[in-house]
Amino acid sequence: GMFRAAVIAVLLIATGCHIYGTGLLGVRFRSIRVGTDGDAFLADSRALYVIKALEELGRRTRPDQTLLVLPEGVMINYLSRRVNPTPYFVFLPVELALFGEHQMLSSMQAHPADYVMLVHRETSEYGVRFFGRDYGRKLYAWIVAHYRPITQIGAPPLQDNRFGILLLRRHGID
Repeated sequence: GMFRAAVIAVLLIATGCHIYGTGLLGVRFRSIRVGTDGDAFLADSRALYVIKALEELGRRTRPDQTLLVLPEGVMINYLSRRVNPTPYFVFLPVELALFGEHQMLSSMQAHPADYVMLVHRETSEYGVRFFGRDYGRKLYAWIVAHYRPITQIGAPPLQDNRFGILLLRRHGID
């Protein structure tokens, strides 16, 4: 009986701490609304950059044009209603190891997106820091060779700790 009571007490305390911590760290810092109507959600300060990127996409692209967001950012595809022409939605180290960088690159070459968006994502939890520098170099080199930057929002992405987004247009796209 005493053991069960002690275990229940520990579980209740741990659950309470988890709920408090999640609310404190998760909800308090998520105060910026992204999206509209049923697609809206609250996000942290990076949402300001995403909102600006969505505005730029709306201004610079047609609804039928495609968008590939790297190393991750399928939510931008969803909110902008722009199709990713490849079967890959995440280009983090795990996905490159799972599917193979060569296979992912072949798909990008066979079905090039009209626009590419590079969104800052620091990936040190995988043992490498930045897409294009520490992993995904062949993908990045292909993008640099076939796309040109048209707008930058915030800091240059994938360089340091500052957040930013870079929108690129494929050569030959009007």
